[in-house]
Amino acid sequence: MNPISIQFAYFVDRYVENGQASREQVEEMKKIAKENDVSHLYLCVLHYNIQGKRSLAVRNPGLAYESWLNPL
Repeated sequence: MNPISIQFAYFVDRYVENGQASREQVEEMKKIAKENDVSHLYLCVLHYNIQGKRSLAVRNPGLAYESWLNPL
């Protein structure tokens, strides 16, 4: 899990800028997020292995990913 978060509203505003959603759709996303107390997002990568013991471990990557607006 990346220790650096990004504000939900700031992140979803990109959808309008990129033409992936209308302003109305993004405003609805923000409304739903607010109703559910979602204010920030954290980048989290899951590695899932169907073999062996099923478990979930949260580990800090050691290196923070600071550039949320650029692809991995």
